[in-house]
Amino acid sequence: MSRSRRGGEAGNPGEGACIKGVAAPWRLAAALAGLLAAGAAHAATLDLAGVNGNAAGCAAEAGAYPHSEDKLILRADAVEGYESYCEFVQVLMSKAGAAVVTLLCGGEGETWINHIVVSPADPEDHNKRQVFQASGDLWGEVQPCE
Repeated sequence: MSRSRRGGEAGNPGEGACIKGVAAPWRLAAALAGLLAAGAAHAATLDLAGVNGNAAGCAAEAGAYPHSEDKLILRADAVEGYESYCEFVQVLMSKAGAAVVTLLCGGEGETWINHIVVSPADPEDHNKRQVFQASGDLWGEVQPCE
């Protein structure tokens, strides 16, 4: 088969090829979609007032134990562990109130993507929430820091 100059088969524009009259509107649509996605990334938050943490997290927030390996701090737009900080890039809410959160994390000179699940607050237990790792293991329980 013959190949077009842009790498596709004859009659097929191939990757990166432009079809006359279609390229400009397609690029505009892609650019607008990118802007909308960027705006949505800034809105990736949990309905969470103030700072929530486990005992070590709330103590670290107050300045008492900044280096505890057990530290877990949950904010509306981020979660913080012992040597990592993770920004929320996507929050998907379930009908039951749990959230599946996509994180962009950094720590110890590395960057990675991760996921957590955050349970809804339990009003009968000091508004505690459970935070589960992507593996399904419990990372910890947090409640509003005072």
